[in-house]
Amino acid sequence: MNYYSEDQLDIFQKNIILICSTSSEEFWLNFNLENIDSNRYFNICDKIKKHFLEKQPVSYLTKKCFFNGNSFEIQPGVFIPQHDTEILVSKTLELISEIWTCDDKLDILEIGTGSGNISISLAKNNNIWKIKSLDINKKALSVARNNARNLNVDNIIFFKSDVFSNVQGKFDVIISNPPYIGIEEYNHLDSYTKAQPKEALVADNNGYWFYQEIAEKSRFFLKDKFLLIFEIGYKQQDEIIKIVLTCFSDIKVKNFYDNSFQSRVVAFYRF
Repeated sequence: MNYYSEDQLDIFQKNIILICSTSSEEFWLNFNLENIDSNRYFNICDKIKKHFLEKQPVSYLTKKCFFNGNSFEIQPGVFIPQHDTEILVSKTLELISEIWTCDDKLDILEIGTGSGNISISLAKNNNIWKIKSLDINKKALSVARNNARNLNVDNIIFFKSDVFSNVQGKFDVIISNPPYIGIEEYNHLDSYTKAQPKEALVADNNGYWFYQEIAEKSRFFLKDKFLLIFEIGYKQQDEIIKIVLTCFSDIKVKNFYDNSFQSRVVAFYRF
């Protein structure tokens, strides 16, 4: 007999509710076979099979996910926003409020935008900020543009670039949740995670390649007063701080933790 923890059962129930395209309240109070037609019933069965047998993520089946209080379109081939990344957004906003005033017209660059969830969350906080968001994935950029349109955000420019290859100008803030998993770690990931694009997960140099690349080149794209902020893997804090400090002098460093008390965000700033 298989036994499941309360957390596992909670995730199982939430996934079933999402697959059924209903709310938690509706599911438990009114959802039964008498209330759904045959087409919807077979559609739900197909999604359940794909999720539990074919190991497809729920967000790819429902074509959406929730991030920072908003619903985002998601398509297969595009990285699925993770709940922990909300910490990157909240800490970025927190530090911006410490360094600048709400009337400052900031120039912000996001490297690796995916579905646009980070940039859109920032843009909705202050519509006078000018945000540029890049990705190498054309499909991701198309999804990000749709999400910005659907969420009534018009102060973001999405464009294709391999890190800084097509970037022009200087920025107050550079933010990134880059691929940071090494290939050895990737081999031990679950099937649901591996269903996402590998290039959005894995980086060379044991997961540190993008941090090294961004740290070295961002010097030429940051203003004198700046914030450089990353999401990181829980074991990467010390090495990433070392990488960045070799590229910058006279900067402050802050580290932030997730709900499991693991390192999740590291910020470098000068003002």
